Amino acid sequence: MFKTLIAGLALASSWTWIIGMYLPRIMMERHGWAGFLAFAIPNVIGCAAFGFVLRKPGAATALRTQIESEAKWFSSATIAFHVLFAVFLVKSLLGEDGLSVPVDNAPLAAVAFLMAAFFLSLMPKAIFPWLGALVWLGSITLFGLKADTPITSAAPSDLDALWSVPLFTAGLLICPYLDLTFHEVRRSSHHAAFGIFGVAFALMLLLTVVIWMGDGPRLDPWVLGHLVGQALFTTAWHLGALRREEDSIRGFGWRGLIVPAAVIYGAHTVMTGVRMDDQEWYLRFLFLYGFVFPAAFLLRLRGGMVLVPLAVLVALAGLPGEFAFVCECEPYGLIPFVLLLPLLKRKRRA
Repeated sequence: MFKTLIAGLALASSWTWIIGMYLPRIMMERHGWAGFLAFAIPNVIGCAAFGFVLRKPGAATALRTQIESEAKWFSSATIAFHVLFAVFLVKSLLGEDGLSVPVDNAPLAAVAFLMAAFFLSLMPKAIFPWLGALVWLGSITLFGLKADTPITSAAPSDLDALWSVPLFTAGLLICPYLDLTFHEVRRSSHHAAFGIFGVAFALMLLLTVVIWMGDGPRLDPWVLGHLVGQALFTTAWHLGALRREEDSIRGFGWRGLIVPAAVIYGAHTVMTGVRMDDQEWYLRFLFLYGFVFPAAFLLRLRGGMVLVPLAVLVALAGLPGEFAFVCECEPYGLIPFVLLLPLLKRKRRA
């Protein structure tokens, strides 16, 4: 039972990405608590359901084999998203709090973060659950220190948040099945760890609200420790899992290091240091998890060609996705969701 508890807490840290540590702020600023719930409910249900859906012996292994390529790219994108956020944090968010940091230091900080995560990823796989549980305990201690912070910056709740629910649900119910860290825990732990995970992760989402939605400076040393610690652990575990899955050093280097390094350069180039402008690039990256990876996963399960139909679907969904994610025209998010629906039909056997 203790091992199951440790695994559940480690999963909560593994899934406490810079999505869960920042997107609730955007949803609260746009739609208040309704926006938070539109994101949080499918997120908690989707991540916790993984272990119970794949609890039959061999089910997780069979699925992982089938979606191996997509899962590797999922980890690569997740690593890249974290280094993008490192640039965003240094270039925009610290300055919003009045912390003077030369913007040219942003790519250096992101490279240092990536290298630290790489060296951390070299630890034995068996250590990661214990390290993840320790990171989660550090974050929950911060929650205890800040639990009485008044929530003053949230918008009034509005029903426009409901337009986001279909695409959030599609992404957050499907993406966990592409997460290599989930598969590693499922192979070594009881499926009940995912139930513990759901509760522990929900607390991390509430901590995100406490951090960003109060008055005054937000990024004190404790909060920075939480953000960096969680992001570093997640990135390191994905790097380690990706290295264990890759057949060659070249494949790992390409997905794990070169692609993220290219994202660091691109993020530094396009980000201006103005939070609301740079936040748009953060939101564009979310389209991968709201549409691209769910579409790739469903196409793979149907068998046959993936790349060409995926490219067509992305071309059709890209502009509506821009309107929905970036321009706050949430009803356009129904178009990408509708494009996913035909992929849910089972392929007829010959």
